Amino acid sequence: MEQLAQPWGSEKQQQEEPQLTIEQQLQVAQEECNELIRTLLEMRQELDTLRNRPVPTPHPTPQPHPMENLQQGLRQRRMPKVAVPQPFTGKMSELDAFEMACYMYMQGHKDEFEDEDAKIIWILSYLQGGTALKWQEVAIKSMMERE
Repeated sequence: MEQLAQPWGSEKQQQEEPQLTIEQQLQVAQEECNELIRTLLEMRQELDTLRNRPVPTPHPTPQPHPMENLQQGLRQRRMPKVAVPQPFTGKMSELDAFEMACYMYMQGHKDEFEDEDAKIIWILSYLQGGTALKWQEVAIKSMMERE
């Protein structure tokens, strides 16, 4: 038959150690219990400290707007130099060339034109002399009335 391990050690160990009275055994158990309670309180205090410590949240990296990426790519990419259009005087035979020159310049310098009004003002600045000057005056007055 197997011999079960005794919780308080073997008989030999019990014989070697002096026998403790019930009161002494109770006192040892009480001291061990107090030590366990102190350890538990220390662990609880450490846990509370860890819970109250703010968790660092990673700051999200701001993502640039897709148009910013495109504009930045255009700035990094060397665009060919585009000539400014010749001033337009209102001669209909020069209109197509003027329109194409304006279009090419604006395509090559997109970052210079924030909106449609900026494009219109820029084009109007090239209407000089002749009938084109009259068109410019009418367009500018119309823009002024809108504001």
